[in-house]
Amino acid sequence: MPEFKITIEGTEYTDRKEAAEAFEKAAFKFKTPDTPFKIGSFQEFDLSVVLHSNLLGSGMTAVMTGQHTHEAPLIGSFSHNLKRLEGALYSIDRKIENTNSNLAKLRVEYKEAQRIAAEPFPQEQELAEKEERLSTLTEELNKAAQEAKKLLLLSLLHYRQQLL
Repeated sequence: MPEFKITIEGTEYTDRKEAAEAFEKAAFKFKTPDTPFKIGSFQEFDLSVVLHSNLLGSGMTAVMTGQHTHEAPLIGSFSHNLKRLEGALYSIDRKIENTNSNLAKLRVEYKEAQRIAAEPFPQEQELAEKEERLSTLTEELNKAAQEAKKLLLLSLLHYRQQLL
């Protein structure tokens, strides 16, 4: 772990107790909900605090911004919140390893899917025969339906003539 160092409102702290007090004081200065307020920096990341409105579940979040944004929900104990900041940043390597591992698995699965997709469909011949048979039956049914319709019309005409 790197040496503890945090800057709050322009003052650099290496003592955790003093840093926690300054962090708490700075965090509670801002009353506008759902708007990040920059209060300093932590391990070369810009450090902001967001006070959440009741609509977003209330509470506070520390936001550390570098190339990416990392968040840590804050609790009442600001000495513990410093540990939460560290935990959020120091878990990045683990998250990268997990992401790389997941990516490697996805690449293997993708290659396997490509291999399976390239194989011929085992029942392709049977499918073609059944599609042809379905097409033939559909044609025959359509012809039979047209014949039945003609016969029905002829019977109705014949019946009508008998009634007149």
